[in-house]
Amino acid sequence: MPHLDTDQFEIVAQQLTDAGLVGRQVDRTQAEFEHVYDISPDTAAGHVDDLFAIVIQQRAQQLSDERYANLVESFEAATLLSRATQADAFAYLTSMADIGQKIANEFLRYIGSVYEIRPEWEAELEVPLDTHVVQALVKLGCIREADPDAG
Repeated sequence: MPHLDTDQFEIVAQQLTDAGLVGRQVDRTQAEFEHVYDISPDTAAGHVDDLFAIVIQQRAQQLSDERYANLVESFEAATLLSRATQADAFAYLTSMADIGQKIANEFLRYIGSVYEIRPEWEAELEVPLDTHVVQALVKLGCIREADPDAG
């Protein structure tokens, strides 16, 4: 069973930080949203409905126009933001038709991390790693085939 070598992972994470690579995705996303949608870090809290619509549009291309419109209309930013925990917000989102785990996690990343509307949710984010990230972690020695301490 694969094992995460936390010591090696911390070394790699520090090297990425030292190279200035941490936070690049957040900066890129904020710049894109500011230039394309006129949503900045300062105004994002007032645009949660718009952020939802954008994430759904980007991630759920297979929805018909009608299903997309119904989904956007049924979303309530105040209901989401009133949730005490990220897990409660995740449950709210995934209870909606056409919202799966991946889309819910992506949207909550915007709310918790990218725009820090609910920064306390960032530590709870469960963003699945894609295949390329896993392959890179294996090549860097962060993921090993078996726990060396297991008997």
